[in-house]
Amino acid sequence: MTITNPTEALLALVDEHVNAANAIATEAKSALGNSAKLVKEYREDAETEDEVVQKFQKFYEQAQAKINSEIEKVNAYIKDVLKTDTWSEEVTDTKRAEYKNHVAVAREAFKAVAKMSELLGQELPTMPETLTFSGAAGKTGATGVRRLRFTTVTVNGEEVKNLSAVSQKIKSASGKSVGAADLQKAVFEAAGTENIHVIAGLGDVSFDWTETDDKGVTHTFAITVYRENDSDDESTDEESETE
Repeated sequence: MTITNPTEALLALVDEHVNAANAIATEAKSALGNSAKLVKEYREDAETEDEVVQKFQKFYEQAQAKINSEIEKVNAYIKDVLKTDTWSEEVTDTKRAEYKNHVAVAREAFKAVAKMSELLGQELPTMPETLTFSGAAGKTGATGVRRLRFTTVTVNGEEVKNLSAVSQKIKSASGKSVGAADLQKAVFEAAGTENIHVIAGLGDVSFDWTETDDKGVTHTFAITVYRENDSDDESTDEESETE
């Protein structure tokens, strides 16, 4: 067939090369995109009948056990050299419970002080610095369409940029969508106030957020926020809620 229209000729050329490119891309996806995944699945198949893979799995299990044993030995040696104190799991759990109780009592008392100061028109005192359970320096949010910027935000111990980043973590792990505004509301509930000055004086404000994915698996996210006393009251992550 003869094509006399230049536009049709160019479109035909476009179709020809796009089809050729797509054919290569399809091959690449099969050859590259799934290759590593397929290799990993084949190598780790617990029910494999491939003798070569079975031999490797046995070798890997023994090697890993030996490595773990050596790690425990060298860790014990290093602890002895450094003269570090160690707690058993039982002692750690007991101490953590005691720590949480002391912090909870202190925070409740400070909330009462803050409320009394507000009613009497007095200057809000400073909450004493509270170390984290691991001994790190303590780190001390209204809402509507604004989201306040926190100095530090962590989820399951990982520091992230803001509550929007926490939302993304929740979405990635559970498939559930949670707005940053919902998380900020949880911060206020955990702190027992929406007064940003009080929150800044409390130290770390922590709470757990739980979501269940479509497979029935429950995911728990330990979230902690901190806002410095000298932060600008009007500073926000975003001026409007976009989620």
